[in-house]
Amino acid sequence: MTVHWQKSPNNTWYKLSSDLLNNRYFDKLQGIYIIWYWDDLSRPKVIQVGQGIIRNRVQDYLKGFNIEVTNHPTLYITWTVVEDAPKRDAMVTFLGRRLRPGGRFPHGNPIRVNLPEW
Repeated sequence: MTVHWQKSPNNTWYKLSSDLLNNRYFDKLQGIYIIWYWDDLSRPKVIQVGQGIIRNRVQDYLKGFNIEVTNHPTLYITWTVVEDAPKRDAMVTFLGRRLRPGGRFPHGNPIRVNLPEW
């Protein structure tokens, strides 16, 4: 399945920040998100793949690890809108297996989805 991973209007990846998450755009926005940073070789190092109401899920994830979201200089986020919860679970299963961020992922049959074009 092909999805559109969100980038900023100037075609760069969004830095994860409180200002971004507090934008009204995220009010009840449901989908899949990926959080990462660039490693020393400029490769993406994914730390989280998740799904649900994006703002709530990202904020809960960060609180659980005591990561300060306020303009953290090294974390980035992208997301895609997917409203169908069972489909999201299957897509997150695929992304979790492929990107290996750690953590737990839904069981079941994965739905293959395109990765962000890093």
